Amino acid sequence: MGAQRKHGGSNDRRRRAAESSFQPASERDFQRFPPHTGECRRIRALLRDYCDQDLTSFLNSEVDEHVHGCRDCGLALSRHELEILRLRSAYQDECTEIETVPEKLTRAVMARV
Repeated sequence: MGAQRKHGGSNDRRRRAAESSFQPASERDFQRFPPHTGECRRIRALLRDYCDQDLTSFLNSEVDEHVHGCRDCGLALSRHELEILRLRSAYQDECTEIETVPEKLTRAVMARV
C-alpha cells in the first residue's frame, strides 16, 4: 500500500511539472463556462496544448479519457478546435505562399549533399 502511494505521488509530481510548461488556459473560457470540478479545471487548462499536440502521451491520454466522459469539457475542447480552425482560415493565404529559393542557392546546397 505504501509503495502505491509513493508511486502515485511520483506521478502527481511528474504531471504537475509537465503541466507547468504548457500554454495558459483561456481565462475568458473559464469565466463564461466555469469548470464544475478541480479535475475539469485541470483538464481544461491543458486543452490548448492538446489541440496543438504538445502534450506528453500520458497527459494526452488523460485529456482523451476525461473529455470523452465529461460533456462540459468535451464542449470546451470543441470551442478550442473551432478557434484553431478560424485562425487557420484567417491566415490561410499567408501560410500557403511559398517563397522561391534562388537557383544558385539550390545548386550550392545540392552540390554539398
